[in-house]
Amino acid sequence: MNYDFKLGFLGAGNMAKAIIENVIAGGIVNSKDIIASHADPTKNIGIEGIKSTLDNAEVINNSEIVFIAVKPQVFAQIKESVLPNVNAKYVISMMAGVSSDSIRKYINNDRAKVIRIMPNTPCKIGKGVTAIEKVDIPESDKRMIFDILRSTGELVEIEEELFDAVVSVSGSGPAYVYMFINAMISGGVKHGLTFDAAKKLAISTVIGASELAKTGDNIEAMIDAVCSKGGTTIEAVKHFREQGLENIIEDGMYKCYLRSKELKG
Repeated sequence: MNYDFKLGFLGAGNMAKAIIENVIAGGIVNSKDIIASHADPTKNIGIEGIKSTLDNAEVINNSEIVFIAVKPQVFAQIKESVLPNVNAKYVISMMAGVSSDSIRKYINNDRAKVIRIMPNTPCKIGKGVTAIEKVDIPESDKRMIFDILRSTGELVEIEEELFDAVVSVSGSGPAYVYMFINAMISGGVKHGLTFDAAKKLAISTVIGASELAKTGDNIEAMIDAVCSKGGTTIEAVKHFREQGLENIIEDGMYKCYLRSKELKG
């Protein structure tokens, strides 16, 4: 569905560009109705048809939905100079570690609703997942916002107090997966495969296994289904468990979770 409204972005980094490109490609919003601000006068956002500006005020004065797509440290620079003048109906923040309440207190527009989201990097290719804060808004508006975000992949509604956990799972999760893929590739090359062959085998396996995992709730049973008694897979799985691989991953995620909480100050 094509919506007729003005969409603005404070910040034009990779995640903002991912959303912009996907909503245009999906016919959700026309490019002429999108405006994005950035701080570098030499920077070319590189998305044809949208309005780019160095002036944050131009974004907040000409948008019905505004995405805050800056880093938390940049938010500290704009919260008192920009947010009080927001004229949008919805302010959607993708900043890690900044609560909706922390944003809301700087906005003088009583009708503006603040919604927090957490997308991840596969959103760039429309294969990401975005957590969105559960909010009470009209169904027509909710459908519009959900359509914008679903253009980049899956969408999960989460209570805002759980966003630190979201960061540790999906926000940072792609890095964990890349590390595992990299190890699989290295192992394949070590045992004689070419890099290209090992890469294709590893990545295709992760994609296929992930798709299959969507079909069932018992991941442990899926592990067992690959492991024949006395076979090959069980040897690798036994070693991973003896070395505490699952605990290492959970402990790393806990470090990530704690850091997300620290960022809130």
